[in-house]
Amino acid sequence: MKKTCKDSEKFSAKKIKNVAKRVDKGFLRLYLCTKIQKNRKMAKETKKTDKPQPMMPLGKVNFILMAACMLLIVIGLCLMGGSANEGDTFNYEIFSSTRTTVGPMLALLGFVLMAPAILYRKK
Repeated sequence: MKKTCKDSEKFSAKKIKNVAKRVDKGFLRLYLCTKIQKNRKMAKETKKTDKPQPMMPLGKVNFILMAACMLLIVIGLCLMGGSANEGDTFNYEIFSSTRTTVGPMLALLGFVLMAPAILYRKK
């Protein structure tokens, strides 16, 4: 059973003559066909690996840290919120330490920690 290969013409005549001197023609065809098939497989593999993997600039840890910072900001804003003066009555809770100190400090801490959360790189 002869194995033939259509792409054997792609090899140079000089190379075929050099190989033909050493081996018979049937083996030459088989050799060339397997060589071509290996080259095709390697070309396909290199095409698959040549595609650069999409690198995400931020990793999973960055998103977790940013979510924690956003949570701090939201908690700080919720602590600053509350009811205001209602009509003729004055609400003294607008001057509570929770609204004037703790809430803004948590929100500010969330904003300040957002930059390191974004810039953090896993070692």
